[in-house]
Amino acid sequence: MYKYIIKFKLVEMIWANGAGKGSIPERFNPKIITKTMLKAASRDFKEKTTLLKESQYNRELHSLRCDFQLKLQIAKDFKLCESIYFPHNMDYRGRAYPITPHLNHIGNDLCRGLLEYSNAKPLGKNGLKWLKVI
Repeated sequence: MYKYIIKFKLVEMIWANGAGKGSIPERFNPKIITKTMLKAASRDFKEKTTLLKESQYNRELHSLRCDFQLKLQIAKDFKLCESIYFPHNMDYRGRAYPITPHLNHIGNDLCRGLLEYSNAKPLGKNGLKWLKVI
């Protein structure tokens, strides 16, 4: 439990300082593109292309920020819980997938970094070998 709180506070601190580290997106847009800027650059092809790429980057960054904040809020809500459980669905091949879409053990690096197992078990005789198998 102690390690989880330290990891969570570290992620919150990085986000509060503007982020842009690892899988934590930048907190603010590097450059705001307006329609008047696009209209002014309509004659110069290179300038317009650059502005359109920056505009696309800003939209993608907005999406990443929303996803990050949602995951961070869910982690904050579960911060004081001793253990949490993820309900799973199984497909016809016998594969299990978590039902929770945002924070789960199969998510991105941020999700997996914030979660830790509540009951630690030793790896055993062949455990390290199976951790290396991908």
